[in-house]
Amino acid sequence: MCGGPATQNPAAQVAFDAGWVRKEIVPAEDDEDTKDALFREGVSEELLQGRMTQDAKVWQDMQDRPRLEKRHQEATHHFMQNLARISGLSIYGWQVAVRLFDLACRDERFVKQMSANACKGQAVAATALILVLRKDEQSWDAPRATDLTYCAARFAEYLLKVEQPGEEPQVLVEKEDIWKQVQQLLCALDYELHVPCLASWIEVVCKRTNIYSKTIFSEKLRSVCQQSQHTSNFLLQISPRTLQMQPRRVANGLVCLFLVVARMLPSEEVQPFQVESSDWQRLLRQALAASLPGLPRCDLDRDEVLTLLESLSAATRSTLEELQQDAFEVATLMTAIQALTKNCYPGQHQHRV
Repeated sequence: MCGGPATQNPAAQVAFDAGWVRKEIVPAEDDEDTKDALFREGVSEELLQGRMTQDAKVWQDMQDRPRLEKRHQEATHHFMQNLARISGLSIYGWQVAVRLFDLACRDERFVKQMSANACKGQAVAATALILVLRKDEQSWDAPRATDLTYCAARFAEYLLKVEQPGEEPQVLVEKEDIWKQVQQLLCALDYELHVPCLASWIEVVCKRTNIYSKTIFSEKLRSVCQQSQHTSNFLLQISPRTLQMQPRRVANGLVCLFLVVARMLPSEEVQPFQVESSDWQRLLRQALAASLPGLPRCDLDRDEVLTLLESLSAATRSTLEELQQDAFEVATLMTAIQALTKNCYPGQHQHRV
């Protein structure tokens, strides 16, 4: 593993003292070739800055207290994921739908409109959002509202059973209910359906890192991207807490952790300086549900590690210290979720990398 002994953070501190890994990396200004490559891949600096601004605004709008009970929120996320799969909505679309639904449920007008028949309203709203996003992705083969009424009705009945155990409710949902809810959703969201999601942020980070590193890590970065996106789905499905962090920061943290898993970075390089090495190693093993006593050892040499860190910093427009903090918060979140799934589903395997 790159590095050597020190006090709090041995390998990272020695590397810092040696001058080949710095606490704050300041990347050089982009040359024309880099700008062209970023533009061709759809991850230009202008796009990044626009997404960062939009992401911050949406996240700020979501700071109001959620108006859905936690159990209903989790159940709705599961329902939307299943409906997305049935209707052919992409992973990106489902993650956007989850974020938009939680955002809409903070709009007083929208919640008030659903309050008369909350369970049916919630089921129909979730269905309407999946439908409109599916049509936005590719309208020619998207399902019709009529095709989804059965799913909406069954989910509404499930929510009613949760509210009133022992009852056998029957709910009728018609296509007009769904289209009416589409209009109410659009009003609640100010007709803005395109917001950054976790999976798309991960793709942006990996594409930009690949370009800044002159594509020398292309294959491994592709694998890191896939693993990070797979885990992002797991996090959103299991824990609404994932929505309490900005998607950009969760994406940064996931990519950092999976660069360690891919043996591209020493674990010490994504370790915050204020965290003890033993605590960090234990946290990573718990977060990744690692079955081995140790963590993967870095396969890259010093120059390659420095190139990767500089590229990652330039790609994310983040300092190394910020990336370390993102990795720490995501690892903490993943550890909490691993404990939750172990307690709730003791007979099932944990999510492993």
